[in-house]
Amino acid sequence: MPALSPDTLLVDLIDERPTRARILDRLGIDWGRMGDRSLAEACEAQGLDPETVARMLDVAVETVPTEGNPEWLSVSLPDLMDHIQSTHHDYLRRALPRLSKRLKRASRNPDAETSRWFERVRGAFQALKSDLMTDLRREEEYVFPALRTVAEGRVLPDGSTPSRETLRHMADQHDDTKTKLERLRSLTDGYQAPEGADRGLQDVMNRLHELEVDLRRHLHEELHILFPRAESLL
Repeated sequence: MPALSPDTLLVDLIDERPTRARILDRLGIDWGRMGDRSLAEACEAQGLDPETVARMLDVAVETVPTEGNPEWLSVSLPDLMDHIQSTHHDYLRRALPRLSKRLKRASRNPDAETSRWFERVRGAFQALKSDLMTDLRREEEYVFPALRTVAEGRVLPDGSTPSRETLRHMADQHDDTKTKLERLRSLTDGYQAPEGADRGLQDVMNRLHELEVDLRRHLHEELHILFPRAESLL
């Protein structure tokens, strides 16, 4: 494989080797938000040398075993959807209810200013949660089963196939989810608890950050890998 160019877009280098996302995370490069920027531009924003980072990414690819790290551009669509469900959907089912409870507990007895801030944060989280659960059900009850049928060369029971419009609608919904995620990040100033907050509130902020990290990978795998590959079959 040729050496990675610093001019490569982040979204392209991750599509080619998903394992690179973990290296970028450790370097503080937010590939989820900067996917349409080149590696050089992203490095400049972080004060990093792009040539050094490019070499790091190449070495990481060469040394990470392929077993257990499949390339999502080449595995079958059913395998990719299995991965999304077992990794990201299952995570959301566990994390979202727990976060709701933690947010409720952490909101008890704050001062007036923190209380107003917290209500905005809770509102933003609930809006995001509602979108995620709606999309998850739609994908598992219709979109994924329909795509599995098409990938296997069959048609749906009514003789139809899923339309490209369905995938485009899902992509639009995911873009809306990104907007809600950006609002949550903005309200919390990058998931920082207010000054003087107790350990419980800071723990909630840490959990929200974990949610964002997983969700950005989730949306990336669907928007940039699953949906384009599926659309090519329709």
